[in-house]
Amino acid sequence: MDKKENSAQKSLASRILCYVAMAAVACILFLIAYLLIKSRTEVEPIEDERNVYKASEEDRRKHPYLTETNFHGEFDDLSLFDYPFKRSDSYICNRDLDQEELCEVLSQRATDYVEGMLNVNYRDLAADPQSYLENLSRNCIMDIQIMTDLTDEGDGEIISREEYLEKCIDYFVQNRVSMDASFMTSTSLVWKDDYYFCRGMIDLTVNTADSLKEFEEEITLGEPKKFMVELAFRLADVAIGEDQSDYINKYKVVFLQDTIAFRRYLDSET
Repeated sequence: MDKKENSAQKSLASRILCYVAMAAVACILFLIAYLLIKSRTEVEPIEDERNVYKASEEDRRKHPYLTETNFHGEFDDLSLFDYPFKRSDSYICNRDLDQEELCEVLSQRATDYVEGMLNVNYRDLAADPQSYLENLSRNCIMDIQIMTDLTDEGDGEIISREEYLEKCIDYFVQNRVSMDASFMTSTSLVWKDDYYFCRGMIDLTVNTADSLKEFEEEITLGEPKKFMVELAFRLADVAIGEDQSDYINKYKVVFLQDTIAFRRYLDSET
């Protein structure tokens, strides 16, 4: 009987130890799972209303066209939303475009075009004018016809954009012009109204120039000047053999215009 009792006690002890071990493993697994969940929550917080940009009532009142866009607080200069985007009944506002990838492409292309055109050093242009033209041709339609002077008093001529840019190069080189420029825009400033458009702010500083008369603006050497502009885009002609399905990257700049001057022109016509 003593042997049987001893054997039973050993069997009971073994079962107890087994249960304890299983409980310990379960606790460890539970602790690991808890730490993993906690770590993921800390690294990837769930977005709530506190993390979403919301324009204040005052901003919406001061900058009335802010509400037509998907602006997320990308920059502080809200004057870009002070003027209407709409030009015709074909207008589709930024908020309703629902084409995020296209908006990204056009806002980047607008930046590349403006900064490529205005970041100028006359020595580099004199040494290699063709590189300047080739860089711009990647972002704009070169063979389109443009008017060199749109003012009532102007005696402008209609020439291709390539000819116009060649005249600009001659002016920059002959007058020893060097400039620095940056372009502020975002996907929230892209909309459609027949053409696709992108609005932005040019920050331009003319560092050197023998003459400033061709700029047609109040510019002082070494002092930054800001211009609000809009760029229009259309699909470039697709060459034989090109991938026609990649249409998003085929949009190029058709024209660039001063936002405020254009709006004044529209107001004068009404």
